[in-house]
Amino acid sequence: MIRVGKLAVLSIFLVFCNVGLVAGSVDLAYLIKTLQELEGEQQQVPMGMFAQERLFRALRNQSPPFSPSEKELKKGNKNLGENYPFCLLPEKFWKAQNDYLQMAVANEGIVDGTTRVLAVPKHPKIFLLWGDICCLKVDAIVNAANKSMLGCYRPGCHCIDNAIHSRAGLQLRMACYKILLNLGHFLPTGDAVITDGFNLPAKYVMHVVGPIIRRKNPTKKQCALLRRCYLSCLQLAEEKGLKSIAFCCISTGEFRFPKKQAAKIAINTVLEYLKDHPNGSLQRVIFCVYGKNDLETYQNLLGDGAK
Repeated sequence: MIRVGKLAVLSIFLVFCNVGLVAGSVDLAYLIKTLQELEGEQQQVPMGMFAQERLFRALRNQSPPFSPSEKELKKGNKNLGENYPFCLLPEKFWKAQNDYLQMAVANEGIVDGTTRVLAVPKHPKIFLLWGDICCLKVDAIVNAANKSMLGCYRPGCHCIDNAIHSRAGLQLRMACYKILLNLGHFLPTGDAVITDGFNLPAKYVMHVVGPIIRRKNPTKKQCALLRRCYLSCLQLAEEKGLKSIAFCCISTGEFRFPKKQAAKIAINTVLEYLKDHPNGSLQRVIFCVYGKNDLETYQNLLGDGAK
């Protein structure tokens, strides 16, 4: 039988209290009803706090604008509209959404990218973080996006793309939509674009499309494309004069790139870039990993580990 001490019980209670403070200080029912009206839905708003939070996230995940077709993009279809549909949302909605998301990340705990990361002794500009990239306060975090850059539409999906768009707010989808319309085509694999971070602690979000692995082993071309993902982000960071950037493990989730092989490519690309640009603006490159096994992989590949 597992025995739970008084301190553990108190900790669990405080976590639930913190979550309640977030939801209780913002009118979630109003946010839900506003998005339902925008999308022409009339579902009953659940009474429970956690049910409301799940529904609000699901509605954000499924909100338009939806990805246009390649044909529409090539034609430059003016009917796509740069401001639809969020121009229809009142200022009250944006303020309430922003307050809710910012309080949520504050309660989860903002991670300072200059102190609360693991240093790698052999490589003074490389750092590791085992945790949530959405809570990381740095100049830019990298999102493993899909080709439309509009985020994941599956309600509550655990992919990094869904998490970042959910935490940043609906402004992020709108910003990516405007970039998509200006490009006139989907974002090519290996290319990167940058947007504001909106309600995230990070100042910016870089969106990059990694290779999709449909067979067991990546081809040489797919390995080269993954390397290009990291290189594109590093170059973009230098162009913007950024001092810190945090990478997720690009393509290793939904896109099924083997994790250890992807880690080798990520580390080698970053180390080579930093060696070739000793006077560049980047001073901190953080590899943010999701699981303990991923952390151990990066520690082993980086030599004498991280402390």
